[in-house]
Amino acid sequence: MKKNISNSPELQQTELLACMLSKYHRRIYGYVLALVPNFNDAEDLFQETLLVICRRFDEFDPDTNFLAWGLEIARRKVIKFRQTQSKSKIIFNESMLTEYQKCQKSHMTMIEQKSMALKSCIKKLSPNDQNLLRIRYDLNDNIKEIAKKVNRPIHGLYKVFTRIHLNLRECVNRTMSVLEKS
Repeated sequence: MKKNISNSPELQQTELLACMLSKYHRRIYGYVLALVPNFNDAEDLFQETLLVICRRFDEFDPDTNFLAWGLEIARRKVIKFRQTQSKSKIIFNESMLTEYQKCQKSHMTMIEQKSMALKSCIKKLSPNDQNLLRIRYDLNDNIKEIAKKVNRPIHGLYKVFTRIHLNLRECVNRTMSVLEKS
């Protein structure tokens, strides 16, 4: 009898790890790159951070913030690296790293709010406009391909996308200003 591995806890953990890394690897890498001036060093530290995340993922609580957990691992890697590279001309102290992390957290919160606002604004568009956005961005089609699919002139589609983008920008800006006031 075959064992059903699709529901095994190990596979679920692996899938969760893959999902989290897929979602947050760029932010973790950006964090390391912002703190380590040498590109090659930043690459090495990022890889070491990923290894620690993978090795210690069983310690991660899925009800907490994966990004914050990953950034803390990266921060510790950077601090350890800096201690071994104390001869470097550019040295950031721990308080600067902590301050940077606070700023980054605030920035990420704003990005997440904008992302939620954008999703809400997209839902307010007409079904036709939503479909055009889906074709353009989810399917990654270019304007010529879209024109063929929806049987519309290319020039007209450029105008439609300009209108959609302007409407979305205005909607997101309105939503964000309401959030800032509250």
